[in-house]
Amino acid sequence: MAAQSILAKNKPLNSTITSVVSTFVFTALASLITATSFAQDSFSELELKSNQIEKLGAKFEVITFATDGRRLKPVFSNSQNSTQKQFRRIQSKFSSTSSSGGGGGTWSTNGTNATSKIACGFGRTGDRIGRPGVFWLTIEDITPTGAVATVEASKAGGILINYTTNDGAYSFRFRQRSKSGEVYCRETTKSAAFAASARSFDAFCQQNSQFVRKRVEPLFKFVGLGQLSNRFADDIAKNVLLSFQPVDQERLKNFQKAIEGLNADSFDEREAAMKDLKENFKTWSDLIQSSINDDKHSVETRTRLKKIFLKSATEQEKSDLEIAQEGKLSDDATYLIWLLEQSESNKLEVTSDIKKLLVSKIEKLTGENHGDDLKKWQAWVSKFESSNAIKPKPTLSNSEMLELEGPLEEVTHHIDKLVRLQIKKGQLKINREHWAAAFGGKSLKEKIQKVKKQIKESNLPESWFDEGGKYAFVTTEYPQVLFKLMTEEFNKANQPKEAEIRYYMPDTLTFNREFKNSNLRASLKFHPEPKGGFRMMGGMGGPKPPKKEFFEFAIGQSTPGFVRNFNYRELNDGSLILTLEYPNKDGMLKIVQGNDSNFGQKDHLVVFDIRGPVAKVFKAKSFSKFIAENENYFDEFFSPVLEKLSIKIIEEP
Repeated sequence: MAAQSILAKNKPLNSTITSVVSTFVFTALASLITATSFAQDSFSELELKSNQIEKLGAKFEVITFATDGRRLKPVFSNSQNSTQKQFRRIQSKFSSTSSSGGGGGTWSTNGTNATSKIACGFGRTGDRIGRPGVFWLTIEDITPTGAVATVEASKAGGILINYTTNDGAYSFRFRQRSKSGEVYCRETTKSAAFAASARSFDAFCQQNSQFVRKRVEPLFKFVGLGQLSNRFADDIAKNVLLSFQPVDQERLKNFQKAIEGLNADSFDEREAAMKDLKENFKTWSDLIQSSINDDKHSVETRTRLKKIFLKSATEQEKSDLEIAQEGKLSDDATYLIWLLEQSESNKLEVTSDIKKLLVSKIEKLTGENHGDDLKKWQAWVSKFESSNAIKPKPTLSNSEMLELEGPLEEVTHHIDKLVRLQIKKGQLKINREHWAAAFGGKSLKEKIQKVKKQIKESNLPESWFDEGGKYAFVTTEYPQVLFKLMTEEFNKANQPKEAEIRYYMPDTLTFNREFKNSNLRASLKFHPEPKGGFRMMGGMGGPKPPKKEFFEFAIGQSTPGFVRNFNYRELNDGSLILTLEYPNKDGMLKIVQGNDSNFGQKDHLVVFDIRGPVAKVFKAKSFSKFIAENENYFDEFFSPVLEKLSIKIIEEP
């Protein structure tokens, strides 16, 4: 029986799109989705294993994050000199090579050794296509861990953090929009997903407290972004508890006397009182903080107390107060119940008197009377949060995920030649035999030898096809030729009208190839980069490239408002990761296929369909089982998405 195309049995694409929009609306699926589920232990078991990023991150905090109570505030220097100093501090221990450059208000600095690559810069520099006014940092572990951390941040508050390991098996994404302050966070492990958004960073912490404590905080620290300030930090909790601390009456009288002058009719008296309080700030620090928002005091008094605090307190104290007061934590019943939980588990030292005050305040805020019964309060929180939860809405519809335009659309027929898939024994695999179709089934070596013979018979120089030349077939196979044809065709059809970054890097020393320009980027990889030097043509000059260990093809477009990234990576053991990402809309379609040895998971195939804060996870024993168990989803959405990229799946007879 002839091989049958899985996609061929589907309806014509135009009718499929109409069907998708009208009969398979993703929001109907959303009711089945748990957007905040995540594996509690996977962070320590997989993602936070010690690696080069952790070792470097501990020494290289060129960017950290503070908070104004609502949103995260990136803290970095626009100056190239200050960042270079950081590099110089670690260069003797880390970097075997380093370089820097810049101009026109942009700059970059980088360093490399046998295990890691680091780079940072401001704006668009060198071969990096960045964004004006954005600070960026990349830390890459080039050992088998395959971990990469990237950070982008602007003074306006725009933040994008990505961290991946195991070549994408684990991924973490955190984003904050500069204008609105909206926060989005997504995590995928090899078998679970988390996705959530909120109107602000503080709201995100409030709604996803467990995830923030178990995932976000450890990751920021791990990659060298410093301690993350948020409402669940110990210092913030202590700051809020301070407002419940009974004050000695004699001390309180003395404080009230000290601040009386702040509301005096005389300007000189008000200034004198401020000067005295500044000089004795450490004595009155706790009472000044608790009085800033106390409406028992006049507006004039509170305004001057805040000025005193802002001029006298440390940056950390200011940040802590902003979080506590902006979030109105002392009047947040769910937060106070969390404090009660921390005190019961002895994670915070809270006296019995303060516990009583906490309970009294919680009862006043909720109208409930549960005393110190923590289980009843926790049940109240669950009921309260579920009744007030906003049902997440997907950021992408099926029709939007099926859209394709721009540079990527121009090269889909080449994607079909490079990534033709097949199902063998239930598993998804690359069809390597399909590569030869464009060459009539003949090997490149046979074709080149035939041409060389014709050259010799025509008395033409044999050196025209020197085996050590630019197109040496010792590092060229079918995929490399197909990749070259794709990039040359794209360049020919898209000659720039104006000057722009446009270059091609043929890594002829290995089987790997890379292409980049301002709109399209693509890469083809067969094995890790060689270590300890490169193999020169003719067999001289260093170690040979390692043997092929995997196949990876990646392609993406950077058209404003329409970014699409596709990546297919398959190891020799049959495990693979296929990802189609929509960064502008926080969308992603991802397949993870594993086996017992390298994934250790019960279900060997997991499909993630993530659209902003809405995540759907399909699990199956194999790709064939996934199709059989989710036939409508596969026929009406999954296969049309791949077909848009001209990716066909052939089932083995």
